[in-house]
Amino acid sequence: MTSVVDVRQLGKTFPHAGKNRQVLRDIDLQVAQGEIVALLGPSGCGKSTLLRIIAGLEQHDSGELRLPPAVKIGMVFQSYSVFPWLSVEDNVAFGLTLQGATKKAARQAARELLEKVGLAGQAKAWTSVLSGGMKQRLAIARALAVRPQLLLMDEPFGALDAFTRFEMQQLLLRLWQESGKTVVFVTHDIDEAILLADRIVVLSPNPGSVNSIIPVDLPRPRHDLTDPTLLQRQAALRSHLYQLFFSMQRPVGASH
Repeated sequence: MTSVVDVRQLGKTFPHAGKNRQVLRDIDLQVAQGEIVALLGPSGCGKSTLLRIIAGLEQHDSGELRLPPAVKIGMVFQSYSVFPWLSVEDNVAFGLTLQGATKKAARQAARELLEKVGLAGQAKAWTSVLSGGMKQRLAIARALAVRPQLLLMDEPFGALDAFTRFEMQQLLLRLWQESGKTVVFVTHDIDEAILLADRIVVLSPNPGSVNSIIPVDLPRPRHDLTDPTLLQRQAALRSHLYQLFFSMQRPVGASH
């Protein structure tokens, strides 16, 4: 399949206390068209930095990053990146007007997206009246408004309560199934990675490097609690991932 993201031997350093601190080292990763890939790892392993490099928000120091020519990228952050001085509808329309769409066409497209994410009734509202889950629905609609081929998400549901998080995960899967977009998302939640991803890229810290790339060979949907075979396979994958995390935290010199 065609790669939308092709990362080869990528490295990144940041200045720290008068020295250069390497945060990513020799990252190799290819993401295929229509794939959902989770970047999973402990805090400080460079997950968000890698995502920001793919988005073009940070520059890498070594290696290569290849994206298709003129690829459109949508980005969703954890921190509810909405414009409080604009209505919900105008938040979604904003990126389209920057691309040259007329105000009428942009608002029509915004209304269609708000319908898809369940915010049609809030189109004229100010963002200050929205709950956290609603703001993240809005952020997703705004990212999709520019019709990206690649959707990047940095812990998009990490600040939500468990029920709202599950709703948002199901929304993402529905939108992905309808559009076939390529999705790369950062998470520290093992269960979320298992639920959403086609492959899980496990990053080790100090410096961030690829520990494992694990295919999630489970049928969708994956939230059927009445299927004992599915539950057993999920449990086995969860146990394997926890073992990987445990091995990363083992002190140097500890016995294996």
